[in-house]
Amino acid sequence: MNRSWYRSTALQVLTAASIIATAGACGSDSGVNTGEPALGPRVEPGEMRNFTLPLDAYITAPAVEVLEAENVLVRKCMAEFGFTGEYVGTDSPDSGPPPNERRYWLVSNSDATTLGYHSRWADVAKARSDSTVEWSPAEEALLTGRGPNALQGRMIPKGGCLGEARRTLAMGVPELPTMEGAPVLEDGSGTSVSAIADHLAAGSYNRMLNDSRVMNSVAEWRTCMEGKGFHYESPQNANNDPRWSGDGASEEEIATATADVACKQQTDLVSTMATVETAYQQRELEANAEVLAEVKEVLDTKIKNAQSVLAGG
Repeated sequence: MNRSWYRSTALQVLTAASIIATAGACGSDSGVNTGEPALGPRVEPGEMRNFTLPLDAYITAPAVEVLEAENVLVRKCMAEFGFTGEYVGTDSPDSGPPPNERRYWLVSNSDATTLGYHSRWADVAKARSDSTVEWSPAEEALLTGRGPNALQGRMIPKGGCLGEARRTLAMGVPELPTMEGAPVLEDGSGTSVSAIADHLAAGSYNRMLNDSRVMNSVAEWRTCMEGKGFHYESPQNANNDPRWSGDGASEEEIATATADVACKQQTDLVSTMATVETAYQQRELEANAEVLAEVKEVLDTKIKNAQSVLAGG
C-alpha cells in the first residue's frame, strides 16, 4: 500500500505563535520586575522573516532536524507493518511562514500593494490541505495509536509509530523543567514539552504592547493613518478588519494596507516594537537563566538524537 501523510512544519511553528497570541493577555508570573526596562541598542528588524528575539532559541516549536528524523523513524515503523507510503512531517524553510514574519502585523510594502492583509502562504496551505489523503482505520491506529492496540497479530507501539518515534528522539532527555504558569504540552505519545520560553515570550509580548514607548509610537501611527483618511485604534485593528475576510484583497484593503505600512515606516513603529520587546525578553532570559538552560539542554538532546537518526545511527 502506498499513501502519503502530510503534517506541516509551519503549523508546528505556529503552535508557539498561538501560545503567544492567547497567553499574552495573561502576562507572565516569572517574578521579574514589571517596570519598563531600559532599552539596549536600537533593533532594526530588516526582513521580518529573518528576525529573531532572545527567547527564540528556547521556544518549543520542533527543529526541522527533529521532524526529519521523526519521519525516518515513522516510515521505518510503518513499513514493518506493510505500509510503504511516505510520511511527510516537515517542509523546506520556504514552504511556510517564518514565525516572526507578522509578529508586528503587516510590514512588507510589496505584500501590502499586491495582497493587502492577505497572506502569501494561503495558497501553499490550501494546496497541502487539498492533497491530504484519508487514512484507513488500520493506518490511523498504527500511526497514532488511536484504535485497536494490535495489527496483523502484532502489538502497536504506545502512541503508534509516531509515539514510538518521539520517544526515541526523547531518549536521554533530562528531567523536564517546569515553571508555574507555563503549560506542559502533551502529544499523547508518551512525550511532553514544558512551554517555559513560550510562556515567558507571551508575557514579554504583552508587556511590550503596553509599554509607554510603544503606545506613544502607536499613537503616532494612528495620527498618520487619520491623516490619510483611515481610522483605526491600532495596527492590529487594521489588520483584523472583518472586511478583509474575503478570498482576495479589494482595492480598499490594498489602499488601507499600503497606508498602514507607510505609517509604520514614518513613525518607526516596527523598530520601536522590536527594540522594546528585545529588552523585555532579555530581562526574562537573564532572570530565568537557570531554568532556560535546562530547556536548552532538552532541545539540544533531541536535536543530537535526531542527527544520529539522520546519520543512520
